[in-house]
Amino acid sequence: MSTRFYLVLAAVLVGVSSAATVGTGPAHAALDCGFDFTRQAVLPPQVIGYGFAGCDTPPDEHVATLALEYEQGGRWFVASAAQPDRTIPPPYRLGGHHYQVSAACYSGTWRAAIGIHGKIQGHDFTYNNVSDSFEIPSSQCHPRF
Repeated sequence: MSTRFYLVLAAVLVGVSSAATVGTGPAHAALDCGFDFTRQAVLPPQVIGYGFAGCDTPPDEHVATLALEYEQGGRWFVASAAQPDRTIPPPYRLGGHHYQVSAACYSGTWRAAIGIHGKIQGHDFTYNNVSDSFEIPSSQCHPRF
């Protein structure tokens, strides 16, 4: 699942304020960062989630936390979260920055989740997203209970 988020100075859009906003934005955004859930892998006894980020204009601060979540009873629970990564991602064309998280593998429904917050030109931003869910059969990993 590929996701592009944009950090856009409102002054660029409305010419009044310079508050930063986050969301899916137009392709012509002045300042942007992108994040992709690159893949998830089942390597018993672990499940591993991978992500990749790049920023065309480096933010002042960029703190990303990649996590793996499992579904139980219609709710999502964090199985494991990587340590917050404060690396400022370089642009994609320069290699970007890779993220990885792992958890003990159990059969069931899983997904990766990303939480990013930071500052660009002195304005706070927040970005949260989840990957598509994926199934791990009991033939690959034991049931949770």
